[in-house]
Amino acid sequence: MNIGAVIIIGLIILALLGIPIYLSLGISALIAMAMADLPFEILAQKMFAGMNSSSLLAIPFFILAGNIMSRSITGKLIGISNAFIGWIKG
Repeated sequence: MNIGAVIIIGLIILALLGIPIYLSLGISALIAMAMADLPFEILAQKMFAGMNSSSLLAIPFFILAGNIMSRSITGKLIGISNAFIGWIKG
């Protein structure tokens, strides 16, 4: 049987049984890897390679910048922008 079909069928069956989607995907992937005789070390390597990205590192920094700006500087920035271009309609 095709490994992709095993993952999809396993995901559907486990989701219908009420197991959360993230666990259904994980269990289906582990079953598919066992059926394909792949070593389980590949899973950790692929997960690290997927998370080792500079664009994913930017997400927490954008959240931090938003939290900092929402506390103090946002009102001042809006006031400055209104002073400079507030008279322009549109």
